[in-house]
Amino acid sequence: MNLSKTNAVFSLLIAATAFFTGCSVSDSEGDDYSKWTFSGSVVNGSTGIGLDGATIEYVDDSGKQKTSTTDKSGAFFIDGLPYGQRTFTFSHYDVDDGDTLFYAPKVVTVSSTGESSYMEGVVASSSRVIRLSPLNAGVSGELFIQEEATGVKSPAAKVQLRIVHQDTSFINIAPETFLATTDSLGTFSFKGLPADSGLTLTAESFVYKGKTYRFANKVLPRLRSDAVYDLGRTFLARDTLMESAPVIIASNVMDKNRMGYSNVSPLTTPYYVFSEALSKENLSVSVASDSTVMLTPEVKGDTLYLRHAVPFEAEKGYSVSIVGYTKSGERLTENLSGDAAFTTGRGMYVVTSNAWASNSNYRATFSVNDTLWIKFSDTLATDRSGVQWSKTPKTKKTVYAGNESPNADAWTKVDTLFVKMFETFDDSLVAGDTIGMNLTVHARNGLYMQGLTILTELTKAPESSSSEESSSSEASSSSEASSSSVTSSSSAEASSSSVASSSSKAEE
Repeated sequence: MNLSKTNAVFSLLIAATAFFTGCSVSDSEGDDYSKWTFSGSVVNGSTGIGLDGATIEYVDDSGKQKTSTTDKSGAFFIDGLPYGQRTFTFSHYDVDDGDTLFYAPKVVTVSSTGESSYMEGVVASSSRVIRLSPLNAGVSGELFIQEEATGVKSPAAKVQLRIVHQDTSFINIAPETFLATTDSLGTFSFKGLPADSGLTLTAESFVYKGKTYRFANKVLPRLRSDAVYDLGRTFLARDTLMESAPVIIASNVMDKNRMGYSNVSPLTTPYYVFSEALSKENLSVSVASDSTVMLTPEVKGDTLYLRHAVPFEAEKGYSVSIVGYTKSGERLTENLSGDAAFTTGRGMYVVTSNAWASNSNYRATFSVNDTLWIKFSDTLATDRSGVQWSKTPKTKKTVYAGNESPNADAWTKVDTLFVKMFETFDDSLVAGDTIGMNLTVHARNGLYMQGLTILTELTKAPESSSSEESSSSEASSSSEASSSSVTSSSSAEASSSSVASSSSKAEE
């Protein structure tokens, strides 16, 4: 037989098989042998009494939702079901004097193939007793721990408990009723549970003073309708295989998720509260940013304070390393870097100055007759030592108002620093020469600002004694524009401005 004839015969065999299969009594919806019935009764799972008016829902072959109900005795009968598998949902509720009692629904899957006889293609009917449990049972109890060293019994607070139903056909219409949390006294209670068996109580682990305690799962007895089962006091077992290391439970520079805070004041004394009391012996603590901060660690019970004599630098990230032991002798190692590091805020900064072009009262000229002022974010120290003066690079002359050879006078008023040059300051200087100040300014609260530099071009004071010449000179001087600037390594608001002085250049 050639290849074409072989293929033709094979095709005929497939067609014949499909024909006879399609005519199977199992798949013929019009054949009574392919129909089956599902019957039975729905009863109260606690009393065994039939439930009148219980609802049975299922989907037919066309995808339409079908509903049937039980009679007064709780019996039901569903016929004309096509060959195959069907899923039925049973539910019920009672209303008594305005009070509604719900029963836990169940989903039951029934297959005609599983119920069929040994005769192939013949479909048998099915009958079931469906037990629905009233949702009016409860469970209560207490959770405690007992310290091994002292024998002290303490309630386990804020422990979440869960009840699990082992019956896969059970539908939980109120999931929250299967959850409970112990209060400050360690007590818990569940309400609205099914009066049923097959329930298991579980609970999360509990950490107390660095020790982990666990709950042994309990299989509950059959719960009674309209009653609360009291478990009494249960003690959690110490988990010695997975001991928790001492942990940080609170801090003023880090949240409970170990995320460091931002915008921390440079004056803040960081502290960390641990789950156990700390030992002062063999304690090593370091705080670092670009450089290591000098500090004195202080232990008070379970709290570690990081005392520092000098404020932290502004707008810097600080990581903390802690190595030591607890009073019970457990090793303690904490590396609080990355997300756990904290960041300082702006600290002390310049608010405004008459040396800034952005100031509405900006004056382009400064001479020995002028007073330069700088307003800060914090109240300044009244002591003259609150302002230190350093040499200003790349200037013709540096303004000093506090060293051994001052050439200017300086004073403070609340949050503002005032500076006025001496009459002899401009000797040997000419108009247009750059002068400047390099300051370290301290606030009354302990903050300080280092590396504040102010630059400006000097305008020579009038040299003529004639009032007419003096007036003319002053008018000319006031029309001159000189460049002035304020810079600071720690202030984003410090800026510089420069204006070309054409009239001054022309007169020279």
